[in-house]
Amino acid sequence: MITLTFDIEAQEPLLLTRPGGDHARLLSYPYIPGSALRGALIHRYRAAAGSNIVDDSAATRLFFDGHVRYLNAYPLRQGQRAQPLPLTCLLPDRADPIILCCTRPPTLEIVDTPWQISQHAAHRSAGTAFRYQAIAPGERFGGAILCPDADTANLIGALLEADLKLGGARTAGYGSATVDRSQISPDQTEFESGAIDVKPGDQLAITLLSDLILRDESGPRAGAFAVDLKPDRLPRPIGNAVRPVTAYKRPTLIGGFSHAWGLPIDQAVAIVGGSVFIYEATRPVAATELRALELDGLGERRVEGFGRVQVSVPPIRRWHIAAAQPPPQAATPAELTPADRAVLTVMVQRLARRDLDRRLAEYVDTHIPGRLGRAPLARLRALAEDARDLAGLRRALETLTALATPPVGDPALLAWLKERADDPAGVWALLGITSDADLPCIGEVRLTPAAAAELARDYTLRLIAAVLRRTAQESL
Repeated sequence: MITLTFDIEAQEPLLLTRPGGDHARLLSYPYIPGSALRGALIHRYRAAAGSNIVDDSAATRLFFDGHVRYLNAYPLRQGQRAQPLPLTCLLPDRADPIILCCTRPPTLEIVDTPWQISQHAAHRSAGTAFRYQAIAPGERFGGAILCPDADTANLIGALLEADLKLGGARTAGYGSATVDRSQISPDQTEFESGAIDVKPGDQLAITLLSDLILRDESGPRAGAFAVDLKPDRLPRPIGNAVRPVTAYKRPTLIGGFSHAWGLPIDQAVAIVGGSVFIYEATRPVAATELRALELDGLGERRVEGFGRVQVSVPPIRRWHIAAAQPPPQAATPAELTPADRAVLTVMVQRLARRDLDRRLAEYVDTHIPGRLGRAPLARLRALAEDARDLAGLRRALETLTALATPPVGDPALLAWLKERADDPAGVWALLGITSDADLPCIGEVRLTPAAAAELARDYTLRLIAAVLRRTAQESL
């Protein structure tokens, strides 16, 4: 096999959606999956050759029989193609499950992806908006396609000559990318192999350069708690000659979208790229066998870039972790239209109410300002739960305060209730909100002063009602 290498530059944001987020938030992979690249080239080939390519022998050879491997296009840094960070490197301050790096021995340089975060309103569905976290324009990627011969590489290279459309939301200004510097390399894989002959007692490590999809012994794809790369999953000459020592691994979900069917692809559990499996040889293993493993890969969907592996001997190298270079400034999102801003304002208010509900419940669980007699407590509870404003509640409090005697209840509770009714804005401090930064926002859209004042009045009444309800429960 030979390798067709090329560079891809994003001209528009790229939304290559990965599992996660929620129904209103789409998050992109930090790289271009091989499945997205393969799908874009199939679409281009079909447009040129006709809609039906099932019986096309050339299309079968290029896309479907498994002889051509479309690998993930990882970001480029100083001309070097990144790869998943090995899980043997512990970075406790990084929350993102996908971390990429460039290897320049003895240094590992963390690669940060520049993101563009934009909000979009669905005008046909009132009250619905979407938040896209996409790869910012200007990011460059190193692509690689493994081909069985030069003729196949030339055919695919011709398909790469024009701009590509990748990922989702293409009609909303996403997905355009250019390809340049396409060249055919005699190298059999996308990296320089470190495979050597292994003697009994030597250790070797298999590092995943992309996600790996396996099936368990009964046939279905391996579940999250059964994901492992046991020796019997390796090619027989290697699997019979090694025993497992340790593993640094993590499961992940693989999804996707079929533009042909217009439907999501079934999700599968995989072993995340960067996982490292260490074995000890019990018999000699030839370098040619290890090189064949690197060339062919492991698991399913290898045509889409899954299951790429690299073998290293000795397995552990001491690396110096270099800080990531700051990514280029992401493009400024387009100006929001009045309709977009109205929808996002409603969403911000809903997010604020959800956060305030949580804070209110936490406050009531730990604060009881005082106690009241049963009769005035029942009256205040009814007023607080039915009140639409604070005026009626203030009048009831004034009456109780004027008639207050020791049997009526604790003056401290009456004073607390009166303070809340006189100063609705004071509810922010009680709920732990000290500035606008503590309130939810979507981009530049925040709560307006009028909306914040309305929420303060509403949650003052709700807080009073909740405290009185808790006081009644404690009095039983």
